[in-house]
Amino acid sequence: MSLPDRRFNITFSSENSDQRLNLDFENVQTVTMNNNYNELINKPSINGVELVGDKSFEDLGIDVFPEGGQEGDILMKSGSGVAWETPASSAEEDNTRPITAAAVYTEIGNINALLETI
Repeated sequence: MSLPDRRFNITFSSENSDQRLNLDFENVQTVTMNNNYNELINKPSINGVELVGDKSFEDLGIDVFPEGGQEGDILMKSGSGVAWETPASSAEEDNTRPITAAAVYTEIGNINALLETI
């Protein structure tokens, strides 16, 4: 991309003096600073929605919580997203479901008390 030819010549002189100051400028680029975000061009966007003003996840097309789930379920990372899981109420062999702190306490008791006996 070539810049337009911009040449400036400024001459300073005084009526009472025969001295002159000549300034020559070539290929001058100008930059305008703007402190108003809303007037900027090329603002960032998410899912094609320009980030201007207050935006909710819904406005941006982002599902924070997946559909479904029931009382007591917990949200777990699953692959590339998240999914609701119903935690196990007790420790079971080969169980891949999460277990709650209450279920851990029920199974092994107070961990601090157990550690003190070791």
